[in-house]
Amino acid sequence: MVNIKEEQFNQNDIVEHDNRHENVQKIKAHLPKLKKVTLLEKCFYTALIITAITLAVSKIYIRNLIESTQTEIGMVQSSIDEKNQKIEDLKQQQNELLRTDRVKEIAEKEGLKTTDNNFRKLD
Repeated sequence: MVNIKEEQFNQNDIVEHDNRHENVQKIKAHLPKLKKVTLLEKCFYTALIITAITLAVSKIYIRNLIESTQTEIGMVQSSIDEKNQKIEDLKQQQNELLRTDRVKEIAEKEGLKTTDNNFRKLD
């Protein structure tokens, strides 16, 4: 009985070995087809890879360009805000200097006559 099992085991090994050998032969038969890549296909794949790399680099470059532009816009906006604040301060000073009471006071110190018809609102 042990011999029968050993004989069956040996037959199974032989069948498995033959199956593996056939599979290896099939794979080897397909290998030459895989190795035969034409020059056109090589050029196509190379162009595809170069395009992908170029797009990635361009995307990074454009992102950096956008960030630097946004930084410049922020600096210009802060400069505009400072100048607007300065304009508001100067307008406030102008209004203080052109107050009717102040002008009348200075005119009286200089010996001028003041009447309400002589004053106008200046902008």
